[in-house]
Amino acid sequence: MEVSVGVLFQWQDNVVWDPSPRIARLFVSQVRALEKAVETQSGIGDVVADEVMVDPVLLGVFILVLVRELDSEGKETSKSLMGGVFAVAYGILVACAPEVATLMGKDTKRLARRGEVLVSGKYRVGPIYEGLFD
Repeated sequence: MEVSVGVLFQWQDNVVWDPSPRIARLFVSQVRALEKAVETQSGIGDVVADEVMVDPVLLGVFILVLVRELDSEGKETSKSLMGGVFAVAYGILVACAPEVATLMGKDTKRLARRGEVLVSGKYRVGPIYEGLFD
């Protein structure tokens, strides 16, 4: 049996993300702040015994709300604050439901793709905003 040194984000019997405890707790804290800001549940559970349960249906709705915010004109500060959380949340959603398709703008698509790569752990990527803005 393999022993994890991270926090397991799970949906059904599948581990969809396995970050370090520090990263997991930081991400969940940021998700909670965004839930309040956009008044929408995320589908990301609390860290309990080094596990986080994911509800992909609620997460999909949360992602749609964030896409609407990120693709709106202006609001560069809020886009910067939301972008990293959106990317990782989108990566988790794709890990739960690979067939997910969401219409989004160019920069939001790039964030989403980086989130998929970060959550998959298959490749290394640069900083989340690298190349997004001049």
